[in-house]
Amino acid sequence: ELIRNVQRKILSEKDVEELMRKHNPVGIIAGIEPLTQSILESASRLKVISRCGIDIETIDHKAAKKLGILVTRTHHKPDVPVAELSIAMILSLVRKLGTLDKMVRTNQWERRVTGLLRGKMVGVIGCEILGTRVSSLLSAFECGLMGYDPGVHAHDFCEMVSLDFLIRNSDIITLNMPLREENYHLIGDKQIEMMKEGVIIVNTSRPGLIDEDALVRGLESGKVEG
Repeated sequence: ELIRNVQRKILSEKDVEELMRKHNPVGIIAGIEPLTQSILESASRLKVISRCGIDIETIDHKAAKKLGILVTRTHHKPDVPVAELSIAMILSLVRKLGTLDKMVRTNQWERRVTGLLRGKMVGVIGCEILGTRVSSLLSAFECGLMGYDPGVHAHDFCEMVSLDFLIRNSDIITLNMPLREENYHLIGDKQIEMMKEGVIIVNTSRPGLIDEDALVRGLESGKVEG
């Protein structure tokens, strides 16, 4: 029997607990719902959790291992759509499409000169599979590419540099790495202060990579354009 999420929303911990008690499943096709130790312990028949996506930080791995529950994920399936979304966001911000769309919808026909991606320096933070997809697509736009990733020392598309160098010299910064304890709030007040005026930041990875309060301050000051 297949039980679907008929609520069509991200389930809360309470929602998941109720489903576990009601159905006691043998397997879960998971999104980003919290699967805590107490939830896993309540599902006495559970044998496998398959995450539809890459990041699995919402699953209590220690509890799953202790209970003999296999945790898997669809490693590379989201890479292409997420990479294309990153490019769409970069182009939208560079060409100010949101502003222009709003103007047209409010009957404002003022001529605006926007920028080009060509000739910009793009800093790619996270240069494994997703970062490589993003930089491969960006290479067609004749922009400069440099990358930072502590686990990658050579790259087909990016010149690998230090994080500080990338932050200081990028017109656009794109984040493409999973969230780990060591990179939580990788971008904060200090890093934003180091950036160029009017920098564009695109994060299609995890929210925790950026200190959101620091980002708001950067946007309000104009340091971060978008």
